[in-house]
Amino acid sequence: MGNSKRAILLAFCLSNASALMYQIVWGRELGYIFGTSMYAISTVLTSFMAGLALGSYFFGKIIDGYNDKVRFFSYLEIAIGAYGIAMIAIFRIIHYLYLFLYDLFSWNQQIFVLSLFMLAFISLIVPTTLMGGTFPVISKIYNSEIKKIGKDIGIVYSADTVGASIGIIAGGFVLLPLWGLSKTAMIAALMNIFLGIFILNRLTGKEGGKYVKS
Repeated sequence: MGNSKRAILLAFCLSNASALMYQIVWGRELGYIFGTSMYAISTVLTSFMAGLALGSYFFGKIIDGYNDKVRFFSYLEIAIGAYGIAMIAIFRIIHYLYLFLYDLFSWNQQIFVLSLFMLAFISLIVPTTLMGGTFPVISKIYNSEIKKIGKDIGIVYSADTVGASIGIIAGGFVLLPLWGLSKTAMIAALMNIFLGIFILNRLTGKEGGKYVKS
């Protein structure tokens, strides 16, 4: 395996680590808004599953017609990081909108909770869709031969799983107790932005990153 492919795989692993850090942070943030972890976890999981499915479908279709796949992945990472930073402010706005929705729907608890769910879902669907796009893009970059597709996709999926494990441990047991929600989210966002810039500057090459040599 070439150094470029190893670097791309490592970047994908770290990208998934940041995704799980976001999931932990956003779940806690929504817990403060909903007042219960059950609704918060349900909202985050629904948003993540829907976003991952949408991103995988949408970006999986368009990446075939995009020659500059490595550069495309770097832009995805930067976009995820930028939205991760924006989410810190968005959650503050949601806290204010909570009061507005309560005044509007206080007469019906079910409608009030549903309106909160929709507000949170709309806020989270964009970054989760971007995250969902990373897997098909990396799969296209990493796999170069049809006869090796099973093995290569398995390796990509393994990197996905390892990254998720790292994110849970680092986010839930190290960063969050030490620095709190906002700083943990900021670290995850800066990881995405750094990965995107690193890939853009070091791995795209003189030909604009049309491929990663195996």
